[in-house]
Amino acid sequence: MDLDAAAWSSPVIGDGLVFVCDYEGNAVGILCASGRVSWRFSTDKPVMTCPLLAADTLVLAGEEGDLFALDARIGVLLWHEALDEGILAAPVAAGDNLYVAGLEGGIYRLDKDTGRIASTADCKGPIYSTPTLGEGALYVGCDDGVLYAFG
Repeated sequence: MDLDAAAWSSPVIGDGLVFVCDYEGNAVGILCASGRVSWRFSTDKPVMTCPLLAADTLVLAGEEGDLFALDARIGVLLWHEALDEGILAAPVAAGDNLYVAGLEGGIYRLDKDTGRIASTADCKGPIYSTPTLGEGALYVGCDDGVLYAFG
């Protein structure tokens, strides 16, 4: 399948669809069985991170700090939130929460259904890697050489 732009992130698969984003800001839902495009969505912002599939919601994190939540089945925008810093790390989800790490060290907890920021925390340097959830905490490796645990 020709995407017409560089895809810098890994695709995600769920419910018979494969989801991929490209650097031009396009998200595409492709039917696994046929390879046919089911839907396309344009963010008009560069997307370099792996999309997150959380139940029926596909979350895209843009390099410029924009978060987009789509209905994964049909590619319709559910919400959009603009952070004050760029994002290169993929978002992660637990329950009703999304966690996003920013390029200036911000950690954001957002409501998965609305995109509203519920809380924030800070690391002392840029975050390039995807946070990990486990053992009751959110673990974040930071460019300052510290592994942070929140929770």
